[in-house]
Amino acid sequence: MWNNLKKIAWNWRGVVFTVPSATGLIIAIRLIGWLQPLEWTTLDLFFRLRPLEPRDERIVIVGMEEKDIQKLKQWPISDRDLARLITKIKEQKPRVIGLDIYRDIPVEPGHEELLEVFKTTPNLIGIEKVIGDQFYSTINPPPVLEKLGQVSSSDIILDGDGVLRRAFLFPMAPGKENLPSLGLAVALKYLEKDNTVPVASDDGGWMKLKKTVFYPFNSNDGGYRNADAGGYQILLNYRGSAQSFQKISFTDVLEGHFDPNLMRDRIILVGSQATSIKDYFSTPHSQSLSITPALTFGVEIQANLASQILSTVLNNRPLIKVLPDYLEDLWIALWVVIPAIWAWKWRKTKNLLKLGVAIVIGTSVTIVLLIGISYIAFLNSWWLPLAPTLLALGCSSVLVTNFVYISQLQEYNLYLEHEVESRIQDLRKTYRELRAAQDKILVKEKLAALGTLVAGVSHELKNPLHFIQNFASLSVNLANELRETIRDRDRCCEVEVFENIHEISSNLSENLVEIKDHSKRANAIVQTMLPHPDGVASDRTPTDINALLDSTIKLVLYSQQGKYTNFPINLEKNYDRSIPQIEIFDRELSRSLINILDNAYYAVYQKAQLIDSNFRPLILVETENLKESVKIVIQDNGAGIPEDIIGKIFRSFFYYQATKRRYGIGSINAHDLIVIKIAARSN
Repeated sequence: MWNNLKKIAWNWRGVVFTVPSATGLIIAIRLIGWLQPLEWTTLDLFFRLRPLEPRDERIVIVGMEEKDIQKLKQWPISDRDLARLITKIKEQKPRVIGLDIYRDIPVEPGHEELLEVFKTTPNLIGIEKVIGDQFYSTINPPPVLEKLGQVSSSDIILDGDGVLRRAFLFPMAPGKENLPSLGLAVALKYLEKDNTVPVASDDGGWMKLKKTVFYPFNSNDGGYRNADAGGYQILLNYRGSAQSFQKISFTDVLEGHFDPNLMRDRIILVGSQATSIKDYFSTPHSQSLSITPALTFGVEIQANLASQILSTVLNNRPLIKVLPDYLEDLWIALWVVIPAIWAWKWRKTKNLLKLGVAIVIGTSVTIVLLIGISYIAFLNSWWLPLAPTLLALGCSSVLVTNFVYISQLQEYNLYLEHEVESRIQDLRKTYRELRAAQDKILVKEKLAALGTLVAGVSHELKNPLHFIQNFASLSVNLANELRETIRDRDRCCEVEVFENIHEISSNLSENLVEIKDHSKRANAIVQTMLPHPDGVASDRTPTDINALLDSTIKLVLYSQQGKYTNFPINLEKNYDRSIPQIEIFDRELSRSLINILDNAYYAVYQKAQLIDSNFRPLILVETENLKESVKIVIQDNGAGIPEDIIGKIFRSFFYYQATKRRYGIGSINAHDLIVIKIAARSN
C-alpha cells in the first residue's frame, strides 16, 4: 500500500507540492493580518452589489438637518424646542422614541419643560457615551432618564480603515455591563408589545430573542485578524444606503407637516443629519466610485442596528455568518486544488501556447465560479473568505504552471539522456561493426596478397621442380646404367668401361648437386610463403638484403604477370654490393616488401590504363649501405597518391580510393610489420 501511495504521490507530484505550498503561504499571510484590508474591501463590494432591500417601515428618522439649524438659529437645539419636538412625536403614539442627542447639561430656555417631558414619556430612551477614546471622552446621560432607567449607549466601533462594519449590542463598560446600545434598546422596547423578551441561550448564555441567538463577534471572525472584540458586538447587516428608512425634518414635525399615521406604532429615532455637526461615518455603502462618498449619520447606524434585530426576530432575516477558522482554511485549500489538478492534467501538452491557454482558461473559469459562489453565499448572509482564496488560487496557478514547466524539462532531460544512451549504444554497435568490417577487409586483403604470393610462388617453384624432376630422372637412368655396367664383372676392368663408369658417376654427382641447389631454392620460396597464413614469428637470421629483394621482386612480378597479362614492366635494380649479410627478421621484411611492390606494380598499371600507349611503366629498386643501417628505396612512375592523403595512409579504417583502387591496405600492413612488429621485437 505504501508503494501505491508513493506512486500516486509521484504521478500527482505537482498537485501534492502546489496545494500545501499555496494554501500554507496564504494562510500564513492571512494570520499575520496583511490580507485584512482586502477582505474588508470584498465585503464592502458585496454590500454594494447586493440588491437593495425594501425600506423598513417600522422605523422613522426625525433628523436635524442644515435647514433646521438655519431656521431655529441655534445648535444645540434648545430644551424648549426639543420638548416641543418630543411632545409632537408622543402625540402620534409611536411604540418607542430613541433620542440620539446628548442632553447631559441644560440648554436654555425651556429646561424645566424638557425635564417634565422626560418624566411623562415612558417610551423615550436617551443616550450616553460610556467608552472614552482618543477622540471623545465619556458623556453622561440626561439625569432624569438615568433615574427612570431609560438610557442606552451611543458608542460605536470603527475598523482600522475607518469604516463602521460592527455594532455594540452591549458596550459592557465597567459598572454598566447591562447598558444596551440605542439600536438594541429601541428594538427590545418595540418587541415588548409582541411579548418577546431576551433570554439566555443554552450554549453559552448569549442573548436569544425567540429562536434567534445573537452570537458575539470574535476577533478572528471572517476577514478580521486580532480585532478588538471587547463588549458584545455583532456584524452589521446593512439594509442598504442612506435611503433605507423614512425621514422627516425637525421643522416639519414642529409645524405638523407630515402624515398623521407616519409615526403611529413605530420606532422614532431623533438625531442629527446635518454635516456641520459631523455625526457621520463611513460604511460599506460609502465606498463608491462617486466623487463624494455617501456618508451615514449616527442615527442611521442605530436605525440599521434596530432594523437588523427586528428583521432577524420577526422576519427571519439572517445575521451575517462566518465559517470556523479550520473550515475557512479548508475552503481555501479546496479552491487551490481545482486549478492545480486542471493544470497538472495538461502537463504532457508539448505545445506551450496551448498549455498556457488551457491553464488560463481553467484558472479564469475557477475564479468566476469562486466569485459567483461567494456572492450567492453572501446573498444568504454567509461571509466567505474570497480575497485570500483568490490569491491562493492565483498562487496555485503560478506554482503549478512553473512545476509543469519544470516537469516537462525533467521529462525532456530524461528523454535526451535516453536518446544519448541509445545513440551511444548505436555508436558502440557501429564501432563493433566497423571493427569487424576492418578485420574482414584486412583478412580479405591478406588473402588477396596471399593469393598473389601463392601464384608467384607456384610460378617460381616450376623451374626448380622441373629441374629436380629432369635431373632426378637422368640420375635414375644413370644409376641403372652404372648398375648394369658394374654387374658385368668381366668387363669391369676394361679401360673404356672404367671411363664410362667414371663419366656416369660424374654426371650423377652433378645431377645430385643440381637437385640439391634447386631443392634449396624451392625450400626458400616455401619458407618465404609460410609466415603469411599463420603469422608465426621468425628469428633473426643472417640475410643478403640484395638476394632477399631479388627473391621478393620475382614473386611479385610472377604473381602480377599472371593477373595482368600482356603488361610488360621495366624493372631497374641498383644494388649496393658492399652490403654484407645482416641479421634481420627476413620473413616479416619480405612480407612488407611484397606489399609495397604490389602497390607499386598496381600504380603503374593503373596509370598505363589512363594514358596512351607511349607510357613506359617503371619500378626502381635501390639499396645503399649506410654503415650503421641499410637504406631500401622502391620508386614507381605511377599515378601516385595526392599530397593531402599521404599523411593518412597509415591510419586504421582509412582507405583512399582512386580509379577503384584503395590505397592503404598494403601501406598499413607494411607499416604494422616494420614499425610495430619488427621494431617492437628489436627493442
